[in-house]
Amino acid sequence: MQIPNLHKLLTKQIAKHLSDDCLQQERFQNFIKAVNESYLNFERDKELFEHSAQINERDYAEINNKLKAEITQRRLSVEKLIDSIHLLEAKEGLESKSLDSNNLLGLVDFLQIQIENRKLFESELRNAKEIAERANQAKSEFLSMMSHEIRHLSREIVRASQRGRMLDAMALVVSEKGYGPATIADVTARAGVSRKTFY
Repeated sequence: MQIPNLHKLLTKQIAKHLSDDCLQQERFQNFIKAVNESYLNFERDKELFEHSAQINERDYAEINNKLKAEITQRRLSVEKLIDSIHLLEAKEGLESKSLDSNNLLGLVDFLQIQIENRKLFESELRNAKEIAERANQAKSEFLSMMSHEIRHLSREIVRASQRGRMLDAMALVVSEKGYGPATIADVTARAGVSRKTFY
């Protein structure tokens, strides 16, 4: 019997179990062709399955590696987040000990509270700064006014002092020299003021 592309295993089984007389019958030949097609189809299906399994294994390994990388990245992110939270000053009633790396919502809630606290602190700080600036402005205005008053007052005090010294000096010079011989130069010298001040 001559059947092209006969499967190797089928060829061995035919040689072992069938006689040449059986192989000459057309019905056996058709049967052998059908069995041969089944063997060949099985081999093709087996190759396709193995190829598919190899592709699936590669895809699975690739996906698995990606998931491992994502989990590692997530773990590192959560650890950094927890470290950042520990750096923040927790207000009373909030304990950083209760932070759990598996409870992302709790971490986010804690951070949100910290952010709100920081915003409130910054707002209070801005208000305090504005109050301090207004107080500083008021102080500057007060000091400016007082400086003007002090300068004006000190001029008056100096003038009054000079007048008093000139009057005392005039009385002394007139008592010593008499009214006629007393000069302005004598009075200014005795009072310790300039001639300009006298006039």
